[in-house]
Order: sequence, then structure tokens, then C-alpha cells
Amino acid sequence: MGKKIILLCISLMVFIGCAEMTPPDPIDILTHPLGKGFFKAGMDKKEILNKWGEPDEVIKGETDMFGMSKETWLYRARIKDIPIGVGYLTKSYSLYFEGDHLIRFKEEK
Repeated sequence: MGKKIILLCISLMVFIGCAEMTPPDPIDILTHPLGKGFFKAGMDKKEILNKWGEPDEVIKGETDMFGMSKETWLYRARIKDIPIGVGYLTKSYSLYFEGDHLIRFKEEK
């Protein structure tokens, strides 16, 4: 009985953890196997801090029943009206973490 409960919990953890992730397009996988842009799902916080520095704002979320904390980091654009993209200097980004790893990100409009 105990093994069945553990197996059920692990199955739920896998399915719930994948619910927020959108699978990439197969063409994108073939042309960009390591991902595109500045961020890649699975990066840890240290990698992002080394590349982008401290975020402008950190929003702490709840901790799920498995002890994984959720957090959102916001990087706000500094200069919006130049024609080339220079990371967060020209665009704002929201980064979503579970535990220490990036699970998704989006460019803000």
C-alpha cells in the first residue's frame, strides 16, 4: 500500500511539474538544439545572475506540497527606444523559477 502511494505522488509530481511548460516546436529543436535567446529552461539562478546581475524585483511565490519554492524575477528595460536588442537594457523579461531552476520566461510588452 505504501509503495502505491509513493508511486502515485511521484507520478503527480511529474505531471504537475510539466503542466506549465509548453513543448517547443520540432523545427526549433532541430535548428536550435540548445535553445534561442538569452534564457533556456533548466538554467539555474547562478547562471542568470552571472549573465544579467541582480533582478529589479523578486516576487516570492508559495511553496508546493513537495517543498519546491516558486519565484518570479523581473528585469525591466532601461532604454526602450533604440533599434537593436541589448538584453534587458531594451526589453523587460519575467523569469519563473521552481526551486533553483528556470522553468519558463517571457518577454514583456
